[in-house]
Parts: sequence; C-alpha cells; structure tokens
Amino acid sequence: MTLSTDTKITIGTAIAVVSTSIAATWWFSQQLAHFRSELATLASRISQGEAEVAKSYTLAAASEQALRMALENPGLRVPDPRNPSQLITARRSNDAITK
Repeated sequence: MTLSTDTKITIGTAIAVVSTSIAATWWFSQQLAHFRSELATLASRISQGEAEVAKSYTLAAASEQALRMALENPGLRVPDPRNPSQLITARRSNDAITK
C-alpha cells in the first residue's frame, strides 16, 4: 500500500523515516545536553584552578621565576612582573663559555 498513486513510497517506509527522524532528534538533544553539562563542569574546574593559582602564585614567586628564566636563557628579554615596562636581560660573559 502506498501513500498515493503518484508516489512509490509505502506507508511502512514513511513510518520508518519519521520514527528514525524523531529518534535521531532525541539522541542529538541528549548529546547536546550532555555536552553542555560537561562544559559547565570544565568551566567550574578551570575557575577553581585559577583561584588556587592566584592564592599560591605571588608577585615574589613570579619575579623569582622571571629572573631564573632570564639567567637560564642569556639574551632572552623577560618582562619584570613587578614593573612590566622593564625587561630583565642576562648576558653570558665570554670567559664563562668553555668548549
């Protein structure tokens, strides 16, 4: 039995297409809801991590790390965290280089 005399689509095929479309829409909405909840969880965890870093990473620790980076990489210009307009630059002396 077909839907009309002009089409060759049977009622069973039409029902299968409609039910598959409904099922796919439901599945997609479930996946989207799961994605949104995971995204909210990740955003929460990131903000908690940022708060913990802000508590433990002080200006003194940042200055010390910047100085170490400059000393370990001679010639690299590292911004001073206490005054970002100033740069810390360490130069390697010629007599310290041995080969």
